[in-house]
Amino acid sequence: MTGTPVNSLRRSEVTLSTVSAFLCAAILSFQALASAETLTIYSTHKQRSVQNLLNKFLAENKGVEIAYFSDVNWELVKKLEAEKATSKGDIYFTKDLVYLNETAAKDLLIPFTSAEVAKNIPAYMIDKNNLWTGLGLRARTMVYNPSSLNPAELSTYEDLGDSKWTARMCLRTSLSSYSVAYVASMIMHLGYDRALQAVKGWVANTVIDPTIGDELLLANIDAGVCEVGVMNTHYLAEQQMKKTINAKPFFADQATTGAHMNGSGIGILKTTQNKALATKFIEFMTRKDVQEQWGREQMEYPANVEAEIPASLAAFGNFKKDETPWSDFAPYLEQARQLFKDADYQ
Repeated sequence: MTGTPVNSLRRSEVTLSTVSAFLCAAILSFQALASAETLTIYSTHKQRSVQNLLNKFLAENKGVEIAYFSDVNWELVKKLEAEKATSKGDIYFTKDLVYLNETAAKDLLIPFTSAEVAKNIPAYMIDKNNLWTGLGLRARTMVYNPSSLNPAELSTYEDLGDSKWTARMCLRTSLSSYSVAYVASMIMHLGYDRALQAVKGWVANTVIDPTIGDELLLANIDAGVCEVGVMNTHYLAEQQMKKTINAKPFFADQATTGAHMNGSGIGILKTTQNKALATKFIEFMTRKDVQEQWGREQMEYPANVEAEIPASLAAFGNFKKDETPWSDFAPYLEQARQLFKDADYQ
């Protein structure tokens, strides 16, 4: 976990194994910041990946300091639950709709209303109880090797379970929250039984064991180990910026629901002592110019429809997005995890 007052370009990285030292440092940090208005952010985004935007916010809001704590989501939630009312947390900032819904269900967030956020962000990305809002989008797209696969063969996520794809497919592990989200989406749209049949087909059609991440999945497709897989657009765009990639995206379900969309989001923690400042930060994050910077730095489609899409993502072309309200995923997340067990999807 990391915790750093963001009032300069300084940053530090500490791990859970040094939690005692971290706690001492945190106490000193908060004492040093006592004279300033402090915004405390708990995030699954590493600080270095959002440093430029934090600095921009601070430049526009003199007299404000930011204390930033980052870790994997389950560790953040465990910390918040352990701290309870003693927590100094103001903002919860994460990269997945699964985490947004599950953190809200743990009663760790409070509602907020903002005309600015409602103007900037599509309604389907805002929690029905106003506990959080989305900030950016990642399409869960098919990716294929054009050397061996004609894209005319591709159509839907469900179709990848057909036996014609035997020994042609790669999968990412079911442990990924991204896998949970898009299989939850399939359960919503198809029902549990049809989704289960499709996922069983995926498992049967894989040529190798599921990979731990999208980067390795992409490498296997690009090398011809398999012909098709499903991954996030931001990984594909990032890798294309680093090296020549032969693999191409294909957006699924264009004749029906549209491609599954996930992404980053933000909410206000129940422990906040400065809801006005927390709301101001969220409004800042939804602003057009900030959204454009966010898109370029995170390689996500901006949630603000007025913001320009990064060129690397725009190159993938226009496509139909699944705009199912993100709040609607909540009842299906545990069903998706159970489906993985039923389908023997590792």
